[in-house]
Amino acid sequence: MADRFDLVYVRKQFPALRRTVSGRPAAYLDSPGGTQTPQCVLDAITRYLVDTNANVHGQFVTSEESDRLLEQAHAAVADLLGCSAQEVVFGANMTTLSLLLAQTIMRDLRPGDEIVITELDHEANRGPWLHLAERGVVVREAPVDPATCTLDYDALEALIGERTKVVAVGYASNAVGTVNDVARVVRAAKQVDALTVVDAVHWALHGPIDVRALDCDFLLCSMYKVFGPHVGVMYGRRRVLERLRPLKLVTQEDELPFRFETGTLNHEGMAGTIAAIEFIADLGRRHGGAGPIGGELWLRRGGDHQRALRLVPLGRWRPSVPCVERRSGEGRHRPDGAAGRHGLGRRGADTDRLLHALRAAAAATSLSASPRPSRLRRCPPRRACPSPCW
Repeated sequence: MADRFDLVYVRKQFPALRRTVSGRPAAYLDSPGGTQTPQCVLDAITRYLVDTNANVHGQFVTSEESDRLLEQAHAAVADLLGCSAQEVVFGANMTTLSLLLAQTIMRDLRPGDEIVITELDHEANRGPWLHLAERGVVVREAPVDPATCTLDYDALEALIGERTKVVAVGYASNAVGTVNDVARVVRAAKQVDALTVVDAVHWALHGPIDVRALDCDFLLCSMYKVFGPHVGVMYGRRRVLERLRPLKLVTQEDELPFRFETGTLNHEGMAGTIAAIEFIADLGRRHGGAGPIGGELWLRRGGDHQRALRLVPLGRWRPSVPCVERRSGEGRHRPDGAAGRHGLGRRGADTDRLLHALRAAAAATSLSASPRPSRLRRCPPRRACPSPCW
C-alpha cells in the first residue's frame, strides 16, 4: 500500500499542467470551476467521435457499440455512487437535471405543501425549488451561521414539519467550502417521509459517496468536477423514480432510467465519464485500494492532501499569481493574497447571494473560518494536486 500521494505520476496524466502563463507553470486554483482532464479521458472522447459516433438502437455496428457504451456509462456511475445502473440518470448538466426533477416532483404536490432549502446551497439546488412557489408551494430556507459558515441545523430541523415534501441540501458548498452533515439532514427529513435531494457537485471528488449508506432519495453531481467532461448525472432511488411522472415525450422509453433521459444523450461525454471513473479506480489501485471501484482510498487520501494545502500560505504566490483574490466579509475583492479556508474565488451570483445572506445575519463577518491545524499535516513545498480545493 502506497503511503503517500504519487504526485509525479498523477501530474503526468494531466496535459493542462504543461501549460505556462506569462512564462510560468499554470496553477489551477478555481475548484468551483471544475477539475482538469487527464489524457485518458480526452482519448476516450476522441475515440468515440472518430470510431463509434452514431445514435442508439440502430441495426449497424456503430449504433450497437453506442448502445453498449451507454450501458457501461450507467454502470460506471453506479459503481461511483453505490447504486444500481437503473438508478443513474444522465443529463446535460446538474442544473438541467435539478430543474427536471423539481418540475417532475411538482406534479405530485399541492398548494400549501412545503419544501426546505438552505441559504448555503448553490443556486442549482435552490432556484428549481424556489420556482415552485409560483404554483402555491411554500419554500422555506434554513439559515447559515455567519460565525462558522455552516448550516444552523437546529433551525433547519425546526422548519421540517408535517407538510414538508422535499428537503434539498448541498453536500459541500462551492462558495465557502463547508461540508454539511448531510446524514443528519436526511434523517430529519425521513421522520416526516419527505424526499431528500443532495447536491454533491462540489463534494464528488473530495470523498467517497455511498447513496445507500446516506439513504437519500436523490443525489446529483457533474462529471466535470470528477476529471470528466461537462455531463450531469443523478442518482434516484428506484422506487421513487418508478412512481414519479417525469416530463417526457411519447417516443421515450418508459423503463428506468430512460424515462428521465430526454433526447439524444451526450455519447462522447459518457465515454469520457467512463474513462474518468476508471482513472479514479486506477489511482485507487495504485495507492492500495480494492473493490469494484478501487478508488475510495485514493479519494480519501486526495481529500487529505487537499485539506493539507490549506496550510500553504498564498501570500508568497501573490506577486506571480495576479488572479489570486480574497473576499472580505463585506463582499469586496481584496487582491492581497491572504486567503483562509474559504478565501479564493471570483465574483458570481451564487457567492454574492450567500454573502448577502451572511450580511443579513451579521453586520460584519469573516469568511475565513480556519481549519484545525492540529488535524492537518503540512504539504511538502512546491507540490500541488491536479485539482486543489479550498
